[in-house]
Amino acid sequence: MDKIEKLTNFFNLVCGEENQDTHKIEIRYAKEGEHLKQKFFKSYKEASAFSLKQNGANVYFGVAPRKANASSGKKKDCYQLTSIFSDVDYGEEGHKGTVKIKTMNDAINLIQTFEHRPSVLVNSGHGLHSYWKLDEPVILDNDNIKSLENKMLYFIHNFGGDKGTHDISRILRVPYTYNCKPNCPQVEVTIL
Repeated sequence: MDKIEKLTNFFNLVCGEENQDTHKIEIRYAKEGEHLKQKFFKSYKEASAFSLKQNGANVYFGVAPRKANASSGKKKDCYQLTSIFSDVDYGEEGHKGTVKIKTMNDAINLIQTFEHRPSVLVNSGHGLHSYWKLDEPVILDNDNIKSLENKMLYFIHNFGGDKGTHDISRILRVPYTYNCKPNCPQVEVTIL
């Protein structure tokens, strides 16, 4: 299986099955010193191929797929939530503040203490992104977004994740691309 196929399968797992009539995936990307650019794809395979071509750029995806007619990645444009997610930082490189968890193994051990194992675990280069697939997707609306964010914040707080990553419109790094933070060596983003 090549990386495009692996990444397409990842998007299907984390974002829900592709449905061009209802939603699309948001990709943001930028090389060092550039502002983030944004593209939308109705096809996960096209999003995968595009993401993997962004050599030397940081590449992110909207964990909650965006509505088919969306023109931004704001909360109002998020269509559904298919996975609960968290970001657990580790190490000293690539972070703005102090990180309590020293190594990737320490981060993995922390995640393994949680009673529910993640559906997929991604090493972002300086942290771990955990995704827990929901039994059923939750279609997002103004009435349930705040409630879902509060549940994710509670989950992240009790789990030890980054408290700034509970928003529905969150973008996280795309596997098989590179984490290109300033003053740090480039690190490939991998699925563990």
